[in-house]
Amino acid sequence: MRYDSSWQFNDETHGRWEYNKSVFESRQAFYYWIYKTVKDGYVLGNTMGDKSVHGVVYHYTPSYEAKTKKDLFVLKTQRVDQQPLLNQLKLEAGIGMTPNAPVPTVFAHRYNKTTGMYEILMRNVMKDTKVLRNKRFMSMQNFIKNPMLDADERKDVIRKFHDVLVQFYKTTHHFHGDLHLGNIIVTHDANWKIDNIYIIDLGSVVPFPKSLDTRRFRYVSDFMKPMTKAYNSLMNRKNFTSFNKNTKHYGNIVWLHSETGVIHNLKQKQSNKFWMDVLAIGKSNNTKVMSHPLKRIAKKKSWWSLR
Repeated sequence: MRYDSSWQFNDETHGRWEYNKSVFESRQAFYYWIYKTVKDGYVLGNTMGDKSVHGVVYHYTPSYEAKTKKDLFVLKTQRVDQQPLLNQLKLEAGIGMTPNAPVPTVFAHRYNKTTGMYEILMRNVMKDTKVLRNKRFMSMQNFIKNPMLDADERKDVIRKFHDVLVQFYKTTHHFHGDLHLGNIIVTHDANWKIDNIYIIDLGSVVPFPKSLDTRRFRYVSDFMKPMTKAYNSLMNRKNFTSFNKNTKHYGNIVWLHSETGVIHNLKQKQSNKFWMDVLAIGKSNNTKVMSHPLKRIAKKKSWWSLR
């Protein structure tokens, strides 16, 4: 189903919003924010971004956008046709509500019982004037192709992303499940100095066990062993129509497809120097140890190379 400008943020007859409690101190404060947003003339606009298995994303902008150049929010929608998907979308929205996580902030989410779609309203990190001002943005895939970056500057990019990825793991207690260079957004100035790095498209996040103590983890390579263990356990599952309700992990483990939509975080690691450089920071020996079982997984699943 396609949405259009008739969609109303302040209409809860279709479903009650779950709001971000770290942003709004009460539901009353959340409703007042909705009131101001609607009063400012925000309407749903065109779709944005590449086609994704994780839903359709719309601009949510003021009707007078040409005058103010504001484009602060986006609405992600995805049809819900099974219970596991509903739980995964709730999990995804929860990641966006995590304080200090390097992801687009989610303000509210709900299941729309009229359209049968899940709706997630979040910050548009690629056009938010409060964040960007005179900044520019692009995917990491394009950013690292910049010929102006010398060897030292490239190392700085690798280090900064490495630290952001560690922050993502530690704040959300999940691994991404579909992380590639197109799912990393870089904001920068005219001199290509990085301002912020965001991780986006969180539809395949997988929780770490609560028993995992990440306080001693300093490097991305520290996370490879528990991440691979979690991934391998998913690969061995036979039930593709349900999810594991559990209290031992930071969220329910959801299995969405007959062959998983979840992949190991570093799918390009065997062929892309960027990922190898990220893994090499701090504990390069871990990279060597982990490369063998991951190669076996890659060979085992022919669809790996198609992702």
